[in-house]
Amino acid sequence: MITYCNQFIYLFINLLFKKIIMELKFKPSEQVPGSFEANLNMTLVAIGTTDQVNKNKNVYRIATVKLENGKVVTAIIYAGNLAHGVEAGVKYLGKAIQDPSRGGELLLTMSHLPAAERANISDFEISYVETDELAAIAKEAKLEKVK
Repeated sequence: MITYCNQFIYLFINLLFKKIIMELKFKPSEQVPGSFEANLNMTLVAIGTTDQVNKNKNVYRIATVKLENGKVVTAIIYAGNLAHGVEAGVKYLGKAIQDPSRGGELLLTMSHLPAAERANISDFEISYVETDELAAIAKEAKLEKVK
């Protein structure tokens, strides 16, 4: 009973001060060798007007985004994504890149793709058909093989 009460108090305090810890699932980065990346959603607040160029000669702009925990932070939007058109107030897919050489600092990148919740198995009515039933259906349809 005490642990549930403590957990409730902890959650309430975090919600009250908007310090909800975002759980990200990091994997080795394909873009930055030796780094790790995780997908996340972010809402665009504003975009800077100045084009910047990184060491790889990629053009980008600085943006202000709001994370799902309510924290407002900066992210970058590459010119290719910006060219598709993005709007303030819309939730977009993004990526958090963590480079161990930069300590706990994350690089957030925002795409032009709108974000939505991912579907899971409970969203569908799924049934699994037995192999014998599939074979009977294939025979009736005059198919030689069912893959």
